[in-house]
Amino acid sequence: MPTLEDDGWELESAEERHAAAPATFHIPSAQERRSLGLGQMVKLLFLFMNEENGKPIIDCERMWVTVTAETHGRYTGRLESLPSTSSVLQVGHVVEFGPEHVSAIQISRTDPRHPDYAAPTTAAALSSGAANAQASSPSPIRRRWWEFWR
Repeated sequence: MPTLEDDGWELESAEERHAAAPATFHIPSAQERRSLGLGQMVKLLFLFMNEENGKPIIDCERMWVTVTAETHGRYTGRLESLPSTSSVLQVGHVVEFGPEHVSAIQISRTDPRHPDYAAPTTAAALSSGAANAQASSPSPIRRRWWEFWR
């Protein structure tokens, strides 16, 4: 694993950060972090050694990585984000990590857990003839509304 001292960057444990601030730093469940699939995108916490006003500082960036392999509970992935505070990593860099490093998992819009998820049955119902026939007939609520204006 890379280190700040030797490589200028390292991964921070999302589990440790969550343990330090469980009410404000949320992470996926251990089961979700241990069962990542190939091609899934995860957000990891990257620490970079930098300098500010001649003094060393550590910057943290949250960046996306696509899982490319899984071996014995450990993952290999490809960096999808370009760091803004360091040039030691580039898009495409190979990153090795474990479930403890995963701070977020990208959820597809086709997944029911996504906040913008639209059930496929809704789309199918809207395009069906029965739904179109129902939409063209006045609803009982609309008729009652008109009755108030007589």
